[in-house]
Amino acid sequence: MRVTRKQLVAAIRRLNEITGQPQFPWLVGENLGMVAQVGNYHLEEAYGGYSVCQMTNQSGGTRTIIPFCPARECLQCLQVAIDCISREAA
Repeated sequence: MRVTRKQLVAAIRRLNEITGQPQFPWLVGENLGMVAQVGNYHLEEAYGGYSVCQMTNQSGGTRTIIPFCPARECLQCLQVAIDCISREAA
């Protein structure tokens, strides 16, 4: 079965939910400026691969959580992370 971007986004939404992080990496602030949502996990795409990053500061800096890889591998890594965090919380 093919892994879609929609599946990856849903997994990241779940990861943000169970870790208590903001759902969106950026919000529109006062004076229409963009405000980084520190702690947010989000998907990055390049050259047919996917990466999961986390926003680390108000300037928009990020750290790589899952390096660039094919969609299937990225989804498997996300599912493992979600399972581990869910078990820790239980």
